[in-house]
Amino acid sequence: MLDAALLLHDVSTEEKWCVISDAVNAIFKKSLSKYSFQQVHHSVFQMCQTQRSGTLFDLLHHALSKEVTIIREQLLTSTDSALLQDLETQWEDFSAALRRISDALFYLDKNYTNNQKTISQMGESLFYAGVLKNEVISNTFVSSVRQSLEFGFASQKSLKCLTSKLRELYRDTIFEPLVERPLLEVLTAKYKGEMELKLDSLDVDGYLTWALTTVGQVQSDVSKLVGDSMDQAVRQHMRGLLIKENTQKLLYSCSGGGSTMVRKMNSASLGRLADALVTVGETDALLEMLISTTKAVGCELLSEVENEDPVAAVGKVLTLRNNLQQLVEKLPGALRGDKPPIVRALAEIVNECPDFSTKLAYYYDVKARSRGTHDSMDQVAADTFSLYRLLRSKESFEQTFKLLLAARLINCKPNDSLVHEIIFVEHLRSECGDSVANHLDVMIKDGRMRTEINRGFLSSLSPDVQLPLSFDVTVITAGVWPIYPGFEINLPECMQQCVSLFQAYYIPHHNGRVLSFHTGCGTICFTLNHKEVYELAAPTSFVNTILCFQSCGGIDEPLTVKDICNKTKMIETDVLPQLEALVNTGLISNVPSGGLSRFIFNKHFAHHRTKLRIGNVGGNRTVKASAEVRVTQVASETTHAESIQAVLMQIVKRNKTLSHGEMFTQVAEALKGSRITPVMAHIKQNLEILINKGLISRGSRPDIYVYEA
Repeated sequence: MLDAALLLHDVSTEEKWCVISDAVNAIFKKSLSKYSFQQVHHSVFQMCQTQRSGTLFDLLHHALSKEVTIIREQLLTSTDSALLQDLETQWEDFSAALRRISDALFYLDKNYTNNQKTISQMGESLFYAGVLKNEVISNTFVSSVRQSLEFGFASQKSLKCLTSKLRELYRDTIFEPLVERPLLEVLTAKYKGEMELKLDSLDVDGYLTWALTTVGQVQSDVSKLVGDSMDQAVRQHMRGLLIKENTQKLLYSCSGGGSTMVRKMNSASLGRLADALVTVGETDALLEMLISTTKAVGCELLSEVENEDPVAAVGKVLTLRNNLQQLVEKLPGALRGDKPPIVRALAEIVNECPDFSTKLAYYYDVKARSRGTHDSMDQVAADTFSLYRLLRSKESFEQTFKLLLAARLINCKPNDSLVHEIIFVEHLRSECGDSVANHLDVMIKDGRMRTEINRGFLSSLSPDVQLPLSFDVTVITAGVWPIYPGFEINLPECMQQCVSLFQAYYIPHHNGRVLSFHTGCGTICFTLNHKEVYELAAPTSFVNTILCFQSCGGIDEPLTVKDICNKTKMIETDVLPQLEALVNTGLISNVPSGGLSRFIFNKHFAHHRTKLRIGNVGGNRTVKASAEVRVTQVASETTHAESIQAVLMQIVKRNKTLSHGEMFTQVAEALKGSRITPVMAHIKQNLEILINKGLISRGSRPDIYVYEA
C-alpha cells in the first residue's frame, strides 16, 4: 500500500524501485538478488538524477521499518535466558545488512541525505526506537544484567558485546539505566553487610586493606562481564560505598583511626588513609581532622610558650613544626602544598598566643646580634619566615622588627657589613611587598651612610674651624624610621655650634631636605674626672641635667627638682626619670631636706668599670620598652594623629598655599601648650594621609601644599 502510494503510478520509478527493493530484501534474507550490482546501481542513479532521491529514501525507510518490526516480534518470543544471545545476533545481522545496503546504494548514500542521516544511521535509529526501547525487551534485558554476577551465568559473552556497543551509541539512554545502574545496585546489596562486619572487627589500617582489595576484585569481575567500559564507574561506586560513606568513622571512631594516627605520628598509615579519602573527594573532612587533632596535640606542647623568653619560646614552636612536618611528608600533594593542614593548625595555635609575633621579632634580633655564621643566619632567617607566614596579623612583628632594627643600626659599629639585615629585608620584601621593605631599605641605607656623611662633614671644615667636641651624626629619614617620642631641650652652646656647622654642610648637599635634630634618641658622652677617669654615655636628653652637677671648683650645693627644672628649662615629668637614673647609677645622691628632695654630685662615687652607660628612661625609652608599650600607645597615637590632622586642615585652609617649613612652624605654634609635641615625622605622615584623602595636594614643588577641599 505504502509503496504504491509513494510511486504515484510512475511506471519508470516503479521498475527502478523493484530492482532496488529486490536487492534490499535479498540482503536482509542473506540470499542472492536476481539483479546484478550494475542494475541496482543504475536504478539508484536514475532515480536520483530524475529528482526521486526523496522518494527513494522514503521507500527505503519503509522497508527498514518492516524489517525492524520483524526482528522485534522474533525477540519477544525469545526466552529470558536466550534474549541476550538473540539480541546480539539480530543486532549484528541488522547492522551488517545496513552496511551492505549502504554499499549497494552508495550513490544515494554518498550524495544525498534524508534529515541529515546516512542509510546506516537511519536504520540504527529505527532499531533503537523499535527494539531497544521496547518495554518488554528492556525489562528482560535488565533482569539478565542483574543475574550476570551470579555463578554460572551463560550469556557472559553476549552481555560483554552488547554493553560495549550500548555504551558507545546510547550511553545516557540505554547503557546507564539498563546496564550500569542495575549492576551497581547489585554490588551495593552484595557488599554493604560485609562492610559493616569489617568495620566492627578491623582497625582502620586493616579495613583499608580489605576495602581496596575488594574494590580491585569487583572491578575485575565486572570487567569480565561488560569489558572495561564500567571500570571507572565501578571503582568510584565501590570506593564511595566502602570508604566515602564511612569517612567520619575512619577519621575518628574506628580503632586506630585518623585522629589516633596523628597523635601517634604514624605517618605511613596516615598517608595511606589520606590517599583513600582524597580519591573519594573527602579532602575537606580529612583537613578538618588534621587541623583539629593537631591543635589538640599542639596546645599541650605550647602551653608553656607564653612564659618563655623569646628564644626558648620560638625554639619550642620550631621543634613542634619540624615534628609535624615529618608527619605530612607522605600525604598527597594536594594536602601538602605551601601551607599543609598541620602547619595551618600550627598557625592557629601561634595566633592564639597574643605576643608571639613580638617574640618572633625578638628571636631574630637576638640571633642577629650574636653575629653567627652565614649558614646559621640563613637558617635563622628561614625559620623566622616559616613562622612569620603563619601569622594572621603581621603588623606587630613588622613594627617590633623595625624598632629592633633601628636600635641595631643606631648602635652598630662603622665596619659592620649589615649583610644579614639586607638579606632579611629582601626576603621580607618577597613576603609582604615593597610597602614595608622600602622603609627598611632606607633605614639600612641611612645606617650605612653614617660613616661617609661624618667623614665628608669633617673634611669640609676649614682649618681655622675646630669643633668644640667630638660630634658624630646619624641622619635618619623622617617618616621612615620609628617615631621616637619628642623631647624638647635647649642644647648647650657647644652642641648648638656643632649642629649649626653640620646643617651648613649638609643642607647644600641635599637640596630640599629639612634637617632637624632629634634629641630623643641620640647619645652624649662625658668624661668624668673623679679619682679615676670614667667615660659616661647617656641619652642626649640627659645633657642639661648632667651639666647641672658639673663641678667648676666652687662649693657644690644640693639642688631641688625646681632648681634643676629652672636650669635645664625642662618640665618636672621629664627631669624626675633622669634624676632617678643618675641616682641609680650612683653619680648623684638624694639628700632630702625640709621635706624636699635635694640632689648633689656623689663625691664618693666609684665603679669597677671605667666605661659606664646610663639606661634610657622617660621620653627616650629602650627599644624593648618601646615595643612593650606599643599596644597602649596606639590609642593615644590615633588621638594625636586626629588632632594634628585637624590643625593641618585649619592651617592649609586659612593659607590656601604654603611651604613645608611654614607648615611645620605653624603646626608647632598651634599645638604649643597642648600635650602633643609633634616632630617632623608626625607632620609628614599626617600630611600624606590628608593627601591620600584628597583634602590637600602638592603644589608646583614637592614642598608646597595646596588646599583642595
